[in-house]
Amino acid sequence: MKITGQLVCGPGEADRYLEETLREFKRLCDDVIVCLCNAGPKEKKLGIRGSITNSITFENVEVPNENVIGTDGKGFLVAMNTLDAGRLGLGACCLGASKEILELSTNYSKQRKQFGDTISKFQAIQFMLAEMAAKIYAMESMIYRTAHNYDARKEISQESAIVKLFCSESMVEIADKGLQIHGGMGFSRELPLERFYRDARILKIFEGTNEIQKLIISRNVIKKNGRWSK
Repeated sequence: MKITGQLVCGPGEADRYLEETLREFKRLCDDVIVCLCNAGPKEKKLGIRGSITNSITFENVEVPNENVIGTDGKGFLVAMNTLDAGRLGLGACCLGASKEILELSTNYSKQRKQFGDTISKFQAIQFMLAEMAAKIYAMESMIYRTAHNYDARKEISQESAIVKLFCSESMVEIADKGLQIHGGMGFSRELPLERFYRDARILKIFEGTNEIQKLIISRNVIKKNGRWSK
């Protein structure tokens, strides 16, 4: 099989790892011919800057049939089968970050004073904290339920799509409320809220956009005539 194309890779050192992998590949399989593999420049991104993103270009990379994962021409299906776990993992990331934002926001509200009192005593702040906590409770419940089904090797395509959709949307909202509670300081790089706010935006895009999740969910709902099955 011959590969010619591009893909986006997370680690900034991916070109080195890939090069070493292909060298080992050539040593083990004499019929592997690597013509060219180049890593592009680092992408300049709004958020998740701790994860370096590069494009990798393959040109005329030949791989023996015995080393092909799945069937030639069916790689898309193999990739899609990994997304259920990926979407579940993304939900867990949203949950952990949301819990930290709630803790940071609560502690800040008990320290920050306005009009002679801490802002934690203001009903507007209390309502935001309550809404954040309610979202987190729902996130945690659906993540653990879906993870249990995944460990039991059950079909979770719809459930993982729901997890990805709800948790990413909730994380964006929680980050926004957390920044609002911190006020002007939340907008400053002195505190981590602005980073949470920037990082949250990608959650609605990768592992399948939220629009794709809605398509998956709605098609399953229509297929089952709206009946919810465990």
